[in-house]
Amino acid sequence: GDFLNDQDWVRVLLEEQIDRIKDMRKWGIPFLTDDEGKLIRTLGRGHLKTGVLLFPSFKLMEGVVREMRRRQITVIERVMITHLFTSDGCYPTSGRVIGALGLNIRTGRPLLFKAGSIVLSSGQMTARYGGGMCDNLTGDGVAMGYRLGAQLTGLEFCTTTNLSTWQRRFQATGLNALQGAGAKLVNSIGETFMQ
Repeated sequence: GDFLNDQDWVRVLLEEQIDRIKDMRKWGIPFLTDDEGKLIRTLGRGHLKTGVLLFPSFKLMEGVVREMRRRQITVIERVMITHLFTSDGCYPTSGRVIGALGLNIRTGRPLLFKAGSIVLSSGQMTARYGGGMCDNLTGDGVAMGYRLGAQLTGLEFCTTTNLSTWQRRFQATGLNALQGAGAKLVNSIGETFMQ
């Protein structure tokens, strides 16, 4: 990332990724492997020597939920969190988050959650409706964190989608998988540029 990445988080990623991959394989996440069961690494966007591991993201979600249920952790799905509550009732807060309000996305029924702490992990966001494979990357979690007083960084990297690199008639997602299979990214005059 040419040192644009938060270097402390890069260190955590590099130091812990092998253990997390082992965890995910133990949970049954089907990574791409060769005939001997060894992980296959393929080139991704901008990679010349290092590789990426490929796996179906829905299988990852299923495996994590299965592991949570095995550990008897309550899983509540199909809920969109709309509001976070603070211990002092202030926004931004000098206290802590003590709960959340959400809506069941199928029934519209409100749900109230009490919490000793939270992890706000709502995924990326996109500047366009329908970008990539999801049409729900709205940035709601980022906005909730901001209202609480969270320091936001790296938002300049969240406003594009995989589609921004393709002509409109070639809407495709999964660029790492496509490039691993030999696809090349070219500019408007046909020159490759990722290298």
